[in-house]
Amino acid sequence: MLIYDPHMPLDRRHVRHIAAETPSLLIAVPYSGHPASTFLGEISLLKPMLEDLLHDRFDAKAVAETIRERRSTSSVYLGSLAERQPDVRPRTALALARAGHAARPGSMLGMLSLARTLTRTGNHLEAVTLHRELAMHTERMPLYLVPFADALWLAGARGEALAIAREVVDALPAQAHLRNWRATMLWKNGERSAAIGQQKQAVALNPKNSRYRRKFYLYRIARCGWWLPDLLRRTSLKWEASRQVQL
Repeated sequence: MLIYDPHMPLDRRHVRHIAAETPSLLIAVPYSGHPASTFLGEISLLKPMLEDLLHDRFDAKAVAETIRERRSTSSVYLGSLAERQPDVRPRTALALARAGHAARPGSMLGMLSLARTLTRTGNHLEAVTLHRELAMHTERMPLYLVPFADALWLAGARGEALAIAREVVDALPAQAHLRNWRATMLWKNGERSAAIGQQKQAVALNPKNSRYRRKFYLYRIARCGWWLPDLLRRTSLKWEASRQVQL
């Protein structure tokens, strides 16, 4: 049995590949997030489903009905639904995210969805405050620090955002996508050499990623465009100075 969120492209691909090799019962649960088991556990359905499977009494129709009845009490469901709202519906997105957090105040995923939705709708101060609370409750897990850094950056707190980005990469140095993410921040902050260093590491960790390689190449070319005119200017000034001395 494969339970997945059909709105997540990566999960859909994985399900297709597994089902192509192994006979499987596919159960699509929209807005259940990844992994869907978190959502099922939150609505007290995961254990009963597993027991029904073990005793050969699983009823997919009954499960679908139970999910529809209980999903409005899930922070995962409401948060996922909030984050998938189009940009033209900011009030709806925020209302759903707040409802998810209110339904399960202790849910870290619900709190994260609300914080991200607050940032997306321009409520930066409240978003950063919520992210700080999340960082404390989760003992600064990188999963929660990445969106925290992004929120700080958009709120204009670039220094703290860069510090957290470094903390994340130091905690997970072998993750190419985090090196790539930090490189983007550094480049936007004008720290070109540091950005190139991080992008070089991303390429080394995942050399098959053409996007990482292209970005590394473009950074190096752009850096030349930045320092070459300055080098030529300084060389010209030195030449003029030496020429004046000779005269």
